[in-house]
Amino acid sequence: RILSAACERRNILIFDPLTRTVTRNIENAHQDCVNCVRFLDTRTFASCSDDTTVALWDVRNLKTRIRTLRGHSNWVKNIEYSHHDNLLVTSGFDGAIYT
Repeated sequence: RILSAACERRNILIFDPLTRTVTRNIENAHQDCVNCVRFLDTRTFASCSDDTTVALWDVRNLKTRIRTLRGHSNWVKNIEYSHHDNLLVTSGFDGAIYT
């Protein structure tokens, strides 16, 4: 099991919850503040940022994103994921909700 944290300093921190230690630090994960991190399954997660993007990541290779999703015209503040529908939903300060 792992735990993640979004950071104002553009980073994403990955923790081991049992030892309470940072195991990975994804520096400059985004070009602005990281606002939310949401796991989609045991190895894939999404992050969103004030840089207006959503990034998809694989915990097995954190050196590069799987994909960058664009569409918001202002800060992206939240990510929700429905396992049942396999649906990713993002919302931002532009008033838009994307799926």
